[in-house]
Amino acid sequence: MRRTGLRRELARAHLLYGEWLLGEGRQADARKELRTAHEMFATIGMRAFAERTRRELLGTGETAR
Repeated sequence: MRRTGLRRELARAHLLYGEWLLGEGRQADARKELRTAHEMFATIGMRAFAERTRRELLGTGETAR
């Protein structure tokens, strides 16, 4: 359980950093962070956060499954 909590927080950190990078106009850097976050959220079953991350990825010009 503890490891899942850490993964959840790490995924959120990638999401927040990706959102910040996107706001700074650094789309390529944001895309990398957001891809990582999306994969992590999907893996641990956090569907709402995975969907939020997918929408942010759309803002970089990429799509996510």
